[in-house]
Amino acid sequence: MHAKEFVDTNKYPIDRLPDEGCLASLADWQLSYVGKGVCVLKRFIRSESMAQFIAEANELAPLGYHNILTGNAYLEDIDESWPSKHARRLTETTSLAAVAGDLFPVNSAIRTLYEWDTLTELIRLITGLDQLHRYECPLGRLNLSVMRQGDYLRWHFDQSDFVVSIPLQEADSGGTFEFSHNIRGPETENYDRVAAVLQGGRSEVEALEAPPGSLILFKGKHTLHRVTRIEGDKPRIYALLGYARQPNVQGSDYLNRIRYGRS
Repeated sequence: MHAKEFVDTNKYPIDRLPDEGCLASLADWQLSYVGKGVCVLKRFIRSESMAQFIAEANELAPLGYHNILTGNAYLEDIDESWPSKHARRLTETTSLAAVAGDLFPVNSAIRTLYEWDTLTELIRLITGLDQLHRYECPLGRLNLSVMRQGDYLRWHFDQSDFVVSIPLQEADSGGTFEFSHNIRGPETENYDRVAAVLQGGRSEVEALEAPPGSLILFKGKHTLHRVTRIEGDKPRIYALLGYARQPNVQGSDYLNRIRYGRS
């Protein structure tokens, strides 16, 4: 099947790009992405296609590499010169599995959608970038994030400018994506506010509403976020789509080892 057959093109007529006039909500999406740090195109995937996506995700899920890591919200080594309750000293433990991009078969529906140039162009338009390229790393270009009973993704900031994801299957309970948007700025770290969230403060925390099949663009570099602990037998499975501003971007050996167990 062609990738456009997976998308609800009645609601999101991206098959008519590069005619930007076909996207009546583009300005709203751009405003949400820039202003709130997140843009959600709800039920982007056709309901008729979701069964295929979910079946494929559950078939690939057992191939994921499960890892447990303890660290801070900045995904950096701990500098003990900071005070003990400083945001950069507070740690939590993450546990989840990741299915690497090279494990997706050639006829994968998820891979077919990811490799569609029109989808890349849509994301470029929403983010406002002059150019956008699919990630070249064979492991990191396309992933499944798989979280099972007891798994938890700790509060953190991303190291990349933005992340694109598609929720495919929610857990029986738990697995809520929570965030505190723009709590950190390019010039201002706001350590006290970050530390308050890390220690359980809820005044700046929101939950993201994105039903399965939605397309999510999330600016995680300045937005603190986490996934709450999973409960129940059904795993939470999200597809993660990798993009970069420049062509031929590769992942580091270190990141590949901790995420996929190999480089």
